[in-house]
Amino acid sequence: MSDIRPSQTPLDDQYQAGLATRKKVLGNDYVERSYAKRTPFTAELQDFVTRTAWGTVWQREGLSLRDHSLITCAFAAALCRTNELKLHVRGALNNGVTPDELKELCIHLSQYAGFPAALEAFRAAAEVVDTAPPHSTPARLPPDRTDHERVDCSSDTQRCHQPRRACRVQRTGRPGHVRVSVAR
Repeated sequence: MSDIRPSQTPLDDQYQAGLATRKKVLGNDYVERSYAKRTPFTAELQDFVTRTAWGTVWQREGLSLRDHSLITCAFAAALCRTNELKLHVRGALNNGVTPDELKELCIHLSQYAGFPAALEAFRAAAEVVDTAPPHSTPARLPPDRTDHERVDCSSDTQRCHQPRRACRVQRTGRPGHVRVSVAR
């Protein structure tokens, strides 16, 4: 990370917790690239956001990271903040939100923020969803599957993006929804 350190934002536990959550949701690579681009002009705001949004609001226990992601996507979409929406759609997928749920969010948005906002949100979200790696796309499997069960995708009746490969299945918290990743 950059050595730029504004004196107004101390490196305290709140900042460290925010940085850890930011990396977990958005991905370590994204955060590292973001910090590498900091300048003396932009560093203070980036640190402030990491400390206050990621270090305070995203740390609260009343909502899961998944729920925080859905809410953040809804607000970014309603406000037509396309760049932030794309960023948080990636985070939402990382947090177990399905493409179908993002689609429903956009449809729901159309009634409350208007069709232009919903159409723009669909376009932005589709850019991310359509280019997401296969293992980032949760799949639906029958409820008799267990957490962390290994399945042979070539013999499973459900769609899998990695045919004939062993996958790792994890529940996402929504009944019948799991995250499938290629086993190593």
